[in-house]
Amino acid sequence: MRVAVENVAGRFLFAEVEEGEEQATVGRLKIAIAGAEEEAAQAQRMILVTAAGRVMAEDQTALAQYGVSDGSVVYLYFSPDGSTSWHRSYEDYLTIPS
Repeated sequence: MRVAVENVAGRFLFAEVEEGEEQATVGRLKIAIAGAEEEAAQAQRMILVTAAGRVMAEDQTALAQYGVSDGSVVYLYFSPDGSTSWHRSYEDYLTIPS
């Protein structure tokens, strides 16, 4: 599966992840983006958001559960401290009625 990844600077890169429920996970996508398994520390700071605005917070979750498939676009951000607790506030912000 090939996923397009756009970073905050607006640059695109493409990440390849093995097809299948067990192989195509958020964690594996982060590793593919980092470029190598040795970059695990960088991968832990990655925050991925789907085009629909869903934060992909759980590394073990299959990409398909977030609606990500071959050719999908996800957005890449980095947490300054590696914390994932901020995503709850982000999701709350997205669901606040205007």
